[in-house]
Amino acid sequence: MNILLVSHYTLPHAGGIEVLVEQIGRKLAGQGHAVTVVSSRTGAAAEEYRAGVHIIRVPAWNFLERRWHVPYPLFAPSLLPILRRAVRDADVVHVHGVLYLGSLCALLWAWWFEKPLVLTEHVGLVPYRNPLLNWIQRAGLALTASLFLRRADAVITYNSAVRDWLTRLTPYPERMHFVPNGIDTEQFHPASASERETARRQLGLPSDHPVALFVGRFVEKKGLDALLGMPNGGFELLLCGRGDLPASTTAPVHILRDVEHDRMPQVYHAADVFVLPSRGEGFPVAVMEAMASGLPVIAARDSTYDAHVSEVEMIQTAGDADSLHAALTSLLADNADRLRRAQAARERAVRDFSLAACVARHLAVYEQARGARQLSTAIAPLGYDLATRLKVPVLRDLMGEEPQLPRAEVGPGSGYGAHHAFAPGTIIAIDISYGNLQALKKRARDAGDPDRFAPVQADLAALPFRNGTLGTILCTEVLEHVADDRGAAVELARVLSPRGWWSRCPTSRAVTPATWSFLGSRPSMMSQAPSSIIAPDTRPQHWLRCSNR
Repeated sequence: MNILLVSHYTLPHAGGIEVLVEQIGRKLAGQGHAVTVVSSRTGAAAEEYRAGVHIIRVPAWNFLERRWHVPYPLFAPSLLPILRRAVRDADVVHVHGVLYLGSLCALLWAWWFEKPLVLTEHVGLVPYRNPLLNWIQRAGLALTASLFLRRADAVITYNSAVRDWLTRLTPYPERMHFVPNGIDTEQFHPASASERETARRQLGLPSDHPVALFVGRFVEKKGLDALLGMPNGGFELLLCGRGDLPASTTAPVHILRDVEHDRMPQVYHAADVFVLPSRGEGFPVAVMEAMASGLPVIAARDSTYDAHVSEVEMIQTAGDADSLHAALTSLLADNADRLRRAQAARERAVRDFSLAACVARHLAVYEQARGARQLSTAIAPLGYDLATRLKVPVLRDLMGEEPQLPRAEVGPGSGYGAHHAFAPGTIIAIDISYGNLQALKKRARDAGDPDRFAPVQADLAALPFRNGTLGTILCTEVLEHVADDRGAAVELARVLSPRGWWSRCPTSRAVTPATWSFLGSRPSMMSQAPSSIIAPDTRPQHWLRCSNR
């Protein structure tokens, strides 16, 4: 499979998304897939092959991060042709983050080339002290999230807060996938006594004092002010990341800047506990790496952590300096309790945060997205039917997440409306034209989903179903073309279940009067609906052809 990963940054730029893209890309390439990564160029080669992954870095201006600690590169115009070629050649396009220009450009080309599109949204809104930045974020997320959720064939989230937010927004909740992050639990492992001693010596740390470790960018949202404001004494504080600390910092801390990711296991080996004062980050990769390295975690209280860890592996407390200091002092003073929590953290990481399991889940999502896009393309409306495309989200909102079964559409046309209005499963396609049903069935079969539609050739005057057997019926832009629309409506009501749902949507009140020509009877009828809902001995006796004059 030719897989394109699009991210705002890649390593050596430090960050959890960068680490995740690197690790997933390497693992996929190791399994024989062709992997290309497109990101911004920030302090690395414009193009390189690393561990079998083709990395393309586009020139970009990064002053927003340098000036205001906002990680948002502004790409050069060359992003458009570079991504055009990359998307054109890809079997699946996987973008990280809805706000970034690279993601939006990939969305454009995925739509243009009808490529399967997978979205991963990592954190959603990142709170800043500056209200203007928060307002810009909210406005941008409201616009871009809607665009992606309507076009993406699959959406991956790593934490419950983002999943719940996107589930509320999406018209297609069945496309949501919860895939926990993964890390290499062999690379990140608990330190032996000699590894711990070597790590401390090489990093210049005392061997006889406990060490509390923070890993992340030195920016406002990480909550460093709380760490730097803690009372002195009791333990050493080690900060590992990139950026500048506030000029007023006087706290005695050890600082490691711009450490390459391959050297990070040594940094974790030097520590006794991991501390994370930030909020609103989902479940950071650094926390998983620390747990895999056998470090218990102390973090500012955040409900999103509860889906991933228990109170044994992670102690959650208020994010202020005094609360963090008290939690650290208490844990480091009780070595037996610290070791118990460290063992639990390692066991949790091995069980739940395996990189192999994470990549396997990603591949399953990619295959599902490819199948969905193939079928969606095969049954797309002839030409660009804007009315059909616009009505689908409205139908989804009206019907809710789980329309009653069995589900049917009268006059399905290309099948686009029913396919996107209904969740996965078989749809009963009712049409008077044998040829239309044959064509619909063939398109679905050629796209690899032969069971998506169960065609039933029938006249609305005499539907071949038992009373009250259809749970949901779509009948849009149909009844205005039927001479006896009242009789057809009565027949639809007869086969609808007592608590069923029926959608009728006329195209216009000014429909041209139709003339009907009698075609006579046929010796057989096309029907692949479940036999339990077909009325016995029912065969349509007449077919009508509509022609506008």
